Formats: sequence, C-alpha cells, structure tokens
Amino acid sequence: MAPTSQKETNGISVQGIEAVVAQLTATARAADSMISHDAAGKSAGFAQQLGAALDKISDTQIQANRDSQAYSSGETDLQLNDVMIDLQKSSLSLQMILPRHLRTAFVS
Repeated sequence: MAPTSQKETNGISVQGIEAVVAQLTATARAADSMISHDAAGKSAGFAQQLGAALDKISDTQIQANRDSQAYSSGETDLQLNDVMIDLQKSSLSLQMILPRHLRTAFVS
C-alpha cells in the first residue's frame, strides 16, 4: 500500500504526531503553571504537590477509561486514535510518577 501523501508513511501521519507532541508540550506547561503557592508566594509543600499530581493522574485515567468505554459502546464521536492517545497519556503519567521498582511490580 503506497502512502497517500508525502506526509504519511505506514499509516502514520506526521501531522498527527506533531499534534500529539504539541498537546504533550501544552500539558507540561499547564502542569508547571499548576504548582501551588501559599498566600506568601511560597510553593506548597511536597505532600501537597504530590497529592495534586496524583489527583491529576487519577483524573486523566478516569477520563481515558470513560472515553474508552464510550468508544466501545458507540456512544461517542471520538476516533480510535484519540482514545488510544488518551489511554497512553494516562499510562505514561502513572509510569512517570512511580519509581522504577514500583513500576515493574504494579504497572507491568
């Protein structure tokens, strides 16, 4: 099967990859801006930051699971690639916060 355009190889769109990279960059910037500060302008403690990060990861996983279930049942107009990207982002976010020895024990 020949590529349909110069920007598509093996069914993977370069524009799609660039869009995902841009989305991940925007998410990273948003995460940087979410660092909590108290009234004096000092950053919040480690426990608060960790809690906020875990809450964000939980929200990402919940949304990815909802999208997956909605796609499976045909209740949404989402495309398969969007669902797969959301599931991958939720998996990566969990993997990035867990230490390596915990990743192999719980994620694999």
